[in-house]
Amino acid sequence: MLVRQRRGTRGQWRNPARGGSAPTILNGSGNGITLASGNTLTGLILGNSSGPDVSGTSFGTLTVDSVSINSTGQAISLVTGAFAGTGFTLYYVFGRP
Repeated sequence: MLVRQRRGTRGQWRNPARGGSAPTILNGSGNGITLASGNTLTGLILGNSSGPDVSGTSFGTLTVDSVSINSTGQAISLVTGAFAGTGFTLYYVFGRP
């Protein structure tokens, strides 16, 4: 997943182009996203994964903007960190076949 890409020799960063549909992240054999330290999630949809859709331990601060989780499994597993952001939606449906 491309989050940011380096441009030029001065180490400048640019965000990917916006528009169109938000990417959907699914993983049939593990976590949807495993956090490291100082993470930002922007403009994406997390669906069913065999592990948690977002997982992290000692992850620092997780900043979220325009993220939806639509899951029938475990949506979030966060241990030791901070959560900040806007535009976060969690759709959780249990007992669905």
